[in-house]
Amino acid sequence: MLQRLRALETALAQRDAAERAAAAAAAQSRAEAAAAAIPAETSAARQAQASQPDTGLQMLAGPGLAAWLPRGQAMRERMATEARLAEAAAEEARRAVTEARTNERVVELAREARAAEEAKRLARKAQAALDEMASRKKNKA
Repeated sequence: MLQRLRALETALAQRDAAERAAAAAAAQSRAEAAAAAIPAETSAARQAQASQPDTGLQMLAGPGLAAWLPRGQAMRERMATEARLAEAAAEEARRAVTEARTNERVVELAREARAAEEAKRLARKAQAALDEMASRKKNKA
């Protein structure tokens, strides 16, 4: 019974670890995309400014970027923080898998030790029965 419980705990910990690893990978992708957005937007704004013959349109590219840039930087920081937190959660889940597997293995080893002890006890009992039979034969002869 305890063995099944430990196996179930291990399976749940493994599933949780897999989910958290996937979440960490997704968060890392979002963080990378957010970090890449700032240079991409800056480059696009520069190209838009350079390609606009009308000076009025050139002015729009600069203020638009200036208005967006603080939001972009905040988004980059928020996504980086989420990625760090997700990676920490994934690491904690990996530790939980290790702990669950260790607990499962302890139960396995205890069961094996009990089985070995029972085998020794049965062997001693069989040997005692053989010794008893041998001593009876000696006494009869």
